[in-house]
Amino acid sequence: GDFERAAQLIVQFQWAMVARGERATVLGWLGALPGEMVRAQPRLGLTAAWGLLATMELDAVEPRLRDAERAVRALPLAEQGPDLLGEIATIRATVASLRGDLPRSIEFSREALVHLPEEGLFLRGIVTNVLGTGYEVSGETMAASQAFAEAADLCRQAGNLVMALIALCNLGRMLELQGKLRRAQGTYRRALEFAAELGRAAPAGDRPGPRRTGRAAARVEQLAGSSAPPPRGTWFGTAPGHRRDPGGRPYCPGPGIPGAGGNIQRAGGHRRGRAP
Repeated sequence: GDFERAAQLIVQFQWAMVARGERATVLGWLGALPGEMVRAQPRLGLTAAWGLLATMELDAVEPRLRDAERAVRALPLAEQGPDLLGEIATIRATVASLRGDLPRSIEFSREALVHLPEEGLFLRGIVTNVLGTGYEVSGETMAASQAFAEAADLCRQAGNLVMALIALCNLGRMLELQGKLRRAQGTYRRALEFAAELGRAAPAGDRPGPRRTGRAAARVEQLAGSSAPPPRGTWFGTAPGHRRDPGGRPYCPGPGIPGAGGNIQRAGGHRRGRAP
């Protein structure tokens, strides 16, 4: 029937559509399905969990994940693939990071990377960025840099330009804090290239405008004439959770997840992406 066909389309195309900034379309399709169907099919349940995560309804995410786990256990053994468990762990890692529970965020991120297949570039890119966030806030700058660099590459290969942009901006910030300004400048230039590519591919409402990417361009120019890392207490040098952007708004820690408009604005200012 129509419901079954819609469910197949969601499962088949959700990540490609999310990567293009069409999350609202996916969630609209999902909302039209019967609740029992969503609870009975783990991949639909996980899509619902991502939707709740995107709207920051964090308390509602875990029940969806438990429904998905029950649905996985009800599948024939041959269909209980580790990729489903890896996706569940990815979502839990993201929620833990957004709540500031860094030990559990790192734990779930590592669990996800164990379960996710090597070819699962999309989710591996997302959770590797989450892992980098945990390392950064824990003070493990080198480990964070490595994770963000890997996340950017994975997301680029997966076609997830939104997350690739966020990971590159995260990496650029880490390089700045290490005093590696030339590398940071090159990283931000790559981020601008990704933003331009995303702007060409995304729907009009999700395209990063000049104001959103102008900050990244300005930072590239600043770094071109700078030879010292940013001082503590500046936008780029303060401790996580205490940063403010040039407009005085607090820096919002947390990993980015699939989305578009809000993440582009945050990433365009070199701030760690947060779920919209």
